This record gives sequence, structure tokens and C-alpha cells, in this order.
Amino acid sequence: MSATDKIRSIAGNYFLSREITELHRNRQISNFQSARSFGLLFNADDPETYNLVKQYFKYLRDSKKKVHAIGYFDLKKLPQIEYSKLDYDFFTKKEINWWGKPTENFVKNFIDEEWDVLINFSLADSFPLKYIAAMSKAKMKIGQHQESNEDIYDLMISQPEGKSFKFFMRQVDHYLGIINKPTT
Repeated sequence: MSATDKIRSIAGNYFLSREITELHRNRQISNFQSARSFGLLFNADDPETYNLVKQYFKYLRDSKKKVHAIGYFDLKKLPQIEYSKLDYDFFTKKEINWWGKPTENFVKNFIDEEWDVLINFSLADSFPLKYIAAMSKAKMKIGQHQESNEDIYDLMISQPEGKSFKFFMRQVDHYLGIINKPTT
């Protein structure tokens, strides 16, 4: 990491921590059955990840859930991909400010939406997606377990070394299925 990147990272985390203290949201734990809306965040650079998120998106939609996804490409220009503008939005490095905050209007709208569940599927340390997750007014937030994410997520899932992205998705789905389930 270059000195400039380190400065940007330090500044981004500083500004984010200040904004988090001002965030007010209606925190509420949901399970798969009770949640009616899902916001999904993911790194779109990897075609396999993108395809798995599309499958999960379809699974949620088939389950009669309201769903919207935002993908981040760590590139200067959006690659040629086919997608439904009503269901997905994408942004690149060109659409973030100098410390990593996304600047697109659709990001602001996504943050302001009170999703029942927000899932950050990013396993890489992607500051723009972390920012969206942190600032979101979602009632319940799910993301990868990292000490630096404790102020952001209501449910953090550990990703053992060597396990695939598909494993992480299965864990998210598993825990969403058992939360608040009455025991018999």
C-alpha cells in the first residue's frame, strides 16, 4: 500500500467513524421469513461472485422479497455487462471521492432505504462498500466478521481461510433461516 493509499484509508476511516456516531436507525433483527426487503452489496470484479449474487438475488425475488443490489468494480470504467437497471446498480473508482466515499445518487437512495436486511457480500476490504453498509438505515446489517466491523454489523459471519465465497453465502442464508426461530 502506497503512502497516498494509507493516508486515504486513515482519512476514510476517520470520516466514517464521525458519520457513524451521527447515524440514527431503527435497529431490528429479522429472519428470512419476516424480512420483506433486502439490500445486497458485493464486489463485482469477480465473475463467479457476480453470478452467485445474481442467483441469490433470484432466490430472494422468487421468495417474494423486495431486492436491490449494488456492485462495486475496482476499476476506472464500468465493463460491458448485461443487467437490469431496476434491480442492480454499479459504480467504479470514478464514482468515489478521494477518501473512498461513493458519490452516486443511487448510493444515497440505497443508504436512505430502510431495508429489513442489508447483506454486504464483500469479502475483500472494500471501503466504498463498507461505507454504504455503515451508513445504511437498514434495520439489520450482515457482513464479514472483522474487528473493525463491530460498529457496523448486527450479525457478523466468520470466513475461515480457504473457504469459498459460496461457503460465506451459505452461512448467511443458514443464519438468516435460524434467527428468532421458536424452539420446539
